[in-house]
This record gives sequence, structure tokens and C-alpha cells, in this order.
Amino acid sequence: MAKKSSPRAPKPSLTAQELLDRARQHLQENKLRQALTDLNKAIRLNPRFLDALNQRGMIYLAQGDLDRAFEDFDDAVHLDPNHVMSCNNRGIALMQMEEYEAALSDFEKAIKLDKSQGELYFNRGTARAYLANLDGALADFDESIRLKPDFAPAYSRRGDIHLLLGNLKDAISDFNETIRLAPQVTAGYLSRAEALRRQGDLKGALADYDAALRIEPEQPDILLDRARLLERMGNYAGAINDYGRFLAASGARGPDALLIRRYMLHLRARARWG
Repeated sequence: MAKKSSPRAPKPSLTAQELLDRARQHLQENKLRQALTDLNKAIRLNPRFLDALNQRGMIYLAQGDLDRAFEDFDDAVHLDPNHVMSCNNRGIALMQMEEYEAALSDFEKAIKLDKSQGELYFNRGTARAYLANLDGALADFDESIRLKPDFAPAYSRRGDIHLLLGNLKDAISDFNETIRLAPQVTAGYLSRAEALRRQGDLKGALADYDAALRIEPEQPDILLDRARLLERMGNYAGAINDYGRFLAASGARGPDALLIRRYMLHLRARARWG
């Protein structure tokens, strides 16, 4: 007679912390659904688990589900009003919901609790900029950079404020640093192109649009901006080519597409007859 096999012992249940750790591993592998499943289980096991609530909220935020993100961050803040990242994360959600005053309040609370994190000043500076407090925004971006000198977004935002204020030299300096720190991100090139264009350096602006398009070759907005610049420089053939690429990349239809096609005919005539 065959020997009966002994029953297998049940697998031990994972703890809430182990589920969070596995969820973070899923996130590194871009497995959002599995990460959410583990986070839901972790929160069911421990409804007061701040790290899991914040992690799930960040996933919702990345997915554009602002209501759920806010709910998780709000729960975390109510569980521990002095938890820095919960206050900060709720502020980020509120800012994306265009509740800038409420977001500012959360960032101020986070900074009061921890004055050592450059990202907190960056977030408050962004909220202040939305509320048209440009001097306050500049001060926050300065502090963000002092605390975290390699944080490219702070240079980019500070450059944007300088651009708004017409401080082109300072803006270009900040965009130079943005590009040095994040050379594969188009935002720095596009912002510097705008500053150079305003300064009258059209060739420099064109070089930055070219660089941005090497990173994102068929990005419609970049193609449209370069087309307008090429037209201004009198390079009608180049402008026509970029307008055509813009139409193909954007999938534009209807009156807008017709208007651009008519304009391309106008440019062809200008190129032919001067």
C-alpha cells in the first residue's frame, strides 16, 4: 500500500509590514495592480498603518484618482497630525485639486515639523507661486536648493519665477543647472528656449528645441513651438515640415487642422515668392 502523504502545513500569513514591503517590490517592477492588492490587505490588517496609507495614496495620485488619494492622506493625518509626510502628501493632493490655500497650510505644517527637507520647501514654494506670492516662492526655492543642491525641479521652478519677473539672466542660469542635473528631461530645454527667445537668441532657442525633440521626437507641443520659431527665423521650409509633423503627431482634426493646413499653404507661397 502506498504511503499517505502528510498534509501540507498552511503558508504563514504575511504581516502588514511584509505586505507593504512586497507592494514596494511590485512598484519597482511597475506592477501597480499587485501593489494595490497588497496595500489593501495591509491596511485591512492594520487600519492605522501610516506608511501603507501614504503608499497607497501615492499610487492613487499617480493614477489621477485625486479623491481616493486625498482620502488616504487625510486618514493618515487624522491618525497622526504630526506625521510629516502625511501632511506633505495631503498638501500635494490638495494642490493637484487646485485647493492652493489648503495645500499651503499643509506644507507649512510639514515644515514646522521638519525644517531639514528640501522637498517640503519646494512644495510650499509651488503653492505660493500658484497663489501669486512670487517673493515667497523664490525664498522657498532658494531654501530648497540650499538643503538639496542636486534637486533639479527646484532650479526649474525658480527659473520659471525669474522668467515671469523678466530676470532672463537668472532664469537662464537656473535652466542651465536644471539641464545639467536632468539632461534627459525636456522641461529644462523648453524653458531655456523660451528665455533665450525673449533675449533675442533665436539660434540658441532653436538648439534647445532640437535637443528636446531628440528626447521626445514626436511631441506635438514641441513641434508646434519649433515651427513657430523657424517661421520667425524665415526658415519656411523647416516650419512647414514641423507643422506637418505636428498634425500627424497630434492627430488634429476639424477646423484647427484645416487652419494649420491653410497656413502651411500660405508659408509655401511666402517661401516661393518672398
